[in-house]
Amino acid sequence: MGEPPTAYVRRVKLDEAVVGLWINDKPVIDLALGSGYGSHEAFVRSFHRQVGLVPSQYRAYARRAASQPEPADHTRAKTVRVQPMPTTTLLAMRFYGPYANVEVHWQHSARALRAEGLEPKGQQAIGITYDSPKITPNELVRYDCAIVDPGFNSPRSPFTPLKLASGLYAALRHHARYHAIFETYRTVSVTRRAGAARNYAVEVIRAYELPSAFAGAHR
Repeated sequence: MGEPPTAYVRRVKLDEAVVGLWINDKPVIDLALGSGYGSHEAFVRSFHRQVGLVPSQYRAYARRAASQPEPADHTRAKTVRVQPMPTTTLLAMRFYGPYANVEVHWQHSARALRAEGLEPKGQQAIGITYDSPKITPNELVRYDCAIVDPGFNSPRSPFTPLKLASGLYAALRHHARYHAIFETYRTVSVTRRAGAARNYAVEVIRAYELPSAFAGAHR
């Protein structure tokens, strides 16, 4: 990636704080502490250096500039389900790059699974997004191609075990090509703002995608 580990961690934490300012109303000091800063002042200095605005300015700017919901989003928001998910162990392969490359990521992941003796077809695939392309540079956007762990054990596997935490998740089906996925995310955000899913809270800047078929598995 060309980044020292400390710089990588600091940038990722600040990126998450940037998204947090945009989507929730947590006080700046809470976001500062959650990002590992010992003081409000140190956080504001680092934030300004990376973003060019102080946190309060960015929050106001981001909410004005955010993609506004379309009338259809409000209708579709009624189909969002809030459902419990159990703790689940995943096997994930990390990729970096623009979301336009997600299909290629899944094809690479499918080949890696076959190399490990696992047939992708029939596996429960889960894509994990971490970053907003409006904040994180495209070449640094993180995406995990994961499957529910079938009990696989290989010390040299390129797949890393991850835990999908139990809790309440907002779920909405996406019936379109992947490049339109952010329209679905926008609909979910409409639900959250409207309080229709008030039983769940956005605590982690992360989204889980469950493809209906393993991309590239049949290619």
